Amino acid sequence: MKLRSTSKSTGYGVIAVVGGAIMDLVYETERMPRLDESVDALSLAYKPGGKGSNTAIAIYRGQRNKPTPPTGPAGSVASPAKQGSSSSGAGVKKQEDVRVYLNTAVGNDHFGKELMRSLQQNGVDTSGIETLEGSQTGTCSVFVERFSRNGRDIGFPGANTDWQPGYKDSVECLAGGNKPDLIVVHLENDRKVVESILATANRHGVDTILNPSPVYALLEPTYKTVTHLLLNEVEVEDLADVPKELATEEAMLKACEHFMERGVKHVVITLGERGAYYATAGAHGLVEAVDVDEEDMKDSTGAGDTFVGTYALECVQQKRGRSPWDIRKAVEKGCKAAAKTLQQLGAQDAIPWADEV
Repeated sequence: MKLRSTSKSTGYGVIAVVGGAIMDLVYETERMPRLDESVDALSLAYKPGGKGSNTAIAIYRGQRNKPTPPTGPAGSVASPAKQGSSSSGAGVKKQEDVRVYLNTAVGNDHFGKELMRSLQQNGVDTSGIETLEGSQTGTCSVFVERFSRNGRDIGFPGANTDWQPGYKDSVECLAGGNKPDLIVVHLENDRKVVESILATANRHGVDTILNPSPVYALLEPTYKTVTHLLLNEVEVEDLADVPKELATEEAMLKACEHFMERGVKHVVITLGERGAYYATAGAHGLVEAVDVDEEDMKDSTGAGDTFVGTYALECVQQKRGRSPWDIRKAVEKGCKAAAKTLQQLGAQDAIPWADEV
């Protein structure tokens, strides 16, 4: 099976991402508070995040080696260049043939400005991000236990849910006037908007990735418009009414088949430390996770988004190379990149560059 390529005229690949731009407030604690208990945090850090933003940055970084600060006279450090730009030492192109556009909204406030700056520094085209008066930029409070590194979060979507695409029956409006090779959709925006975008992409022959997070129920016909469904065990439980713990490969395959019977072509279930399970027509299997030493574990916040971005990039690079679709290769790359994010605090800071995977 070959994937559809839609951006021949541009000379480069195009991925449009629809998802959140959110400021993460990351609290490190000794432990999670019990019911009706208050505890003091050990530290607080403000980290740019949002599933859409993290995914877009993972797509960009997956094509470039990590930049090194340029040096001035006598070895002094010069003013920093844009991350990943060709003037930033080792941050030269590895194979930057895919451009990434993020579509969402922020408020006209400090957090919104910081998120826009971070995205632009990381090579993401922000022309599809609206700044809305009267709306607050989305935020997420992330709580991470010091020793177990387990985390919980509470998000406020803010302006993300007020975003609307520029045109109702257009995919080009999501990618700076280009027809995208792939549209990646999270559920941080309004449900009706998300379902409309998936339906529009399907009508225009554009492949889609749906990551149903934060999870909520979708209309049954929506699944027929999804090319790739990437989700975790909790999301499987909510959407497919199966046990949260997929203990056997037989159970994993059954869960995948639930979505494929509804029209999804390719399904990937991420399983944390167990890796990821994939299923498509004629192929299915388990890809084991990359081992990470317990003492190196810092934060799992951006692991899933990094997996999605890496998988998306591999989809487009395979179709641009006119290769038969190799889903296992995409899942393997996603697992490797996601493992790297576990070793650093904060979602976007931890997203690896091409030469780090």
